Amino acid sequence: MYPNMYIMLVAPPGVGKSAIIGHSENLLRKIPELYVSPSSVTSASLIDTLAIAQRAIMGPVLTTFNSVQVISSELQNFLPEYNAAFMGVMTKLYDCELYEERRRTGKVQHVRIDNTQISMLAGTTPSYLNTFLPEGAWDQGFMSRTILVFCDDPSNVDLFDESNREFYDQLYVDIVNDLRVIMGYYKAVAWTPESQKVIVDWIEGGCSPAPTHNRLKHYNTRRTAHMVKLSMVACLARGDTQFVITPEDFAVALDWLLEAEALIPDIFKSMIVTGEARIMQDAHYYLLTVHEKTKKPVPEHYLVNFLKDRLPPQHIKNVIETMVKARMLKQEFNSPTACYTPIKPDHL
Repeated sequence: MYPNMYIMLVAPPGVGKSAIIGHSENLLRKIPELYVSPSSVTSASLIDTLAIAQRAIMGPVLTTFNSVQVISSELQNFLPEYNAAFMGVMTKLYDCELYEERRRTGKVQHVRIDNTQISMLAGTTPSYLNTFLPEGAWDQGFMSRTILVFCDDPSNVDLFDESNREFYDQLYVDIVNDLRVIMGYYKAVAWTPESQKVIVDWIEGGCSPAPTHNRLKHYNTRRTAHMVKLSMVACLARGDTQFVITPEDFAVALDWLLEAEALIPDIFKSMIVTGEARIMQDAHYYLLTVHEKTKKPVPEHYLVNFLKDRLPPQHIKNVIETMVKARMLKQEFNSPTACYTPIKPDHL
């Protein structure tokens, strides 16, 4: 098992995922020996990129392998559509095993890569995941191998703050130097008897606490693999050049995993936006603007006229009732006509 990972940063537009991924790509591209995949590829061109991305490390023996880092600030560029064959390739490559294929494009081409390694860091929005992933994709191999990291809270930054400029410039240099050192590491990772007991106890305890969302059923079966990989990363981050995982490394890795998993259900909430839900949001905003101007409850015919151009007539009554029950609207009175006061969300 190797510490390569598939990680997606999931957030609405403007939260900052592209900035984080852009900095990560800049750091990786400072290391000439690292191969970074093009942003847009087919499954065949990804394999061609992997085929030329050969590295050699002199350990006890000379070891050669093919390694590619996929960095994409927009998953839509890397995976513009859900292609079952492409997903199958990504699933196969995750395990860092032999990859072999024969293609026919006017002539038969044979591709064989004995030792593969691919990592992925991509950014996407909940809405793109909603349209990109078909029904049943969460039960398949690619998503169960992917760690999702969610944030919906944009950070406010001071555009002209120079107070820590020297610190961050030096940090950038230090990280690049660390990456160059890490590039030369090649050694089997060991576990202390204490850390072996900790992870075995965790597995026998059902990997608790485990996500309970039904879409994560198959993801849960791979949490042990995620923990092993993250424990390797925690060991390396601690600077242990002997590559011996301690219980403290496992604890750090578990904190990372649980922090990410705690917010995954929020991704699903953000993904479930139906056409009627969007229309209700638009109607609510419309009534807010009318109410701001008049400072009075808005007569029902304003709402009906807004909805009649966007919904079948038979759905209008149910939508209004839903908006009232969802506390988007407060019904004021029914005679001579119903009026509604829009309720402002907490963030306004």
